[in-house]
Amino acid sequence: MARRSGKVRYIGITGYPLQKLAAIVEKSSIKIDVVLSYCRGTLNDSALGEYIPIFQKHNVGIINAASLSMGLLTPQGPPAWHPAPDNIKNACKAAVDYCSSKNISIARLANNYSLNFPGVSTCLIGAHNAQVVRENLEASWTDLTELEVRVRERIMRRYFDPLNNANWEGVELQKYWKKLKALGLGALTTTP
Repeated sequence: MARRSGKVRYIGITGYPLQKLAAIVEKSSIKIDVVLSYCRGTLNDSALGEYIPIFQKHNVGIINAASLSMGLLTPQGPPAWHPAPDNIKNACKAAVDYCSSKNISIARLANNYSLNFPGVSTCLIGAHNAQVVRENLEASWTDLTELEVRVRERIMRRYFDPLNNANWEGVELQKYWKKLKALGLGALTTTP
């Protein structure tokens, strides 16, 4: 109704669980124009690639966001609240350390990977200062050097391929429901 009246031109959805995004696109009686997926078209998790054919079949634009996996793929590491389990955090830290030992920016490798992720319409990359904006632009304008390509291939094989697209789907919801139960509000939960 809002689309027909001209109040809404495009409808987009976002979320971490790819299966749920795909289900909404496939089952919606309303045309979904775009999906924004974050942390799933990255060095440490390329599961977005499995869902691109579904989105393309329905002519849905795909935004690939959070190429640094919310800080996992940075020398500073993720914020304390990051929901990833330790195995993912440890693999990312090891990859960061390996890149540092080779004097290679893992953020540059990660941005290049996500910017060139096959099948996506665009990539959304954040920046907290002007220097990071410049680095992000450089990553989008310049190809990786031969050394950067070799280092990226090595960290993929050594650290990220063994993760097999491990993720943190449901981690935050489980914490939420557990907190409700601890507060004596278990009757409000919809999970066993």
